[in-house]
Amino acid sequence: MSHSRKPSFHQILQKERKKQGWSQQYIAEKLGIDTNTVSRWERGLNVPYPIYRSKLSELFGITPEEFGLASEGSEITPVVFLSYAQADVLIANRIREDLKHRGIAVWSNEDGKPNTSEVLQPALQNVQALILLASLDASSANSVSDELEIAETCKCPVYALWIAGERRTPELLEC
Repeated sequence: MSHSRKPSFHQILQKERKKQGWSQQYIAEKLGIDTNTVSRWERGLNVPYPIYRSKLSELFGITPEEFGLASEGSEITPVVFLSYAQADVLIANRIREDLKHRGIAVWSNEDGKPNTSEVLQPALQNVQALILLASLDASSANSVSDELEIAETCKCPVYALWIAGERRTPELLEC
């Protein structure tokens, strides 16, 4: 007997959006986010913050369970915010993938542009922790500084992973 796997959130979101005849831009406007965020959700790169899970459910008229975001009696997916300098993007991507394979959702400021506190504060209030990739580049990155300041305001736990010098190459993380 074969067991079919339930569709994942990103598959359900894309199917439901197309069923409604909506664009990613339409959803982004309705939720007050940018189109890239919706695109990352549909590609399975990120999952929505808890606040957006309920907004998506309301917008589409389906429950978070039907969206594949939670199941009855299940625990909430652990979510962390990854803070890093753009120069450390290769290591950040590797860590993001490793955490994703372990069932931990990762959010980050992927474009490296400074985010406003209106964007970062809800994000950091809805994660279990901020993981800082601490490097020489991170110490001078405005986006990292902003993220740490808001994490402190939100009382979000911060865990630093020290990366430095030649050891920052992703190949050395293959262990």
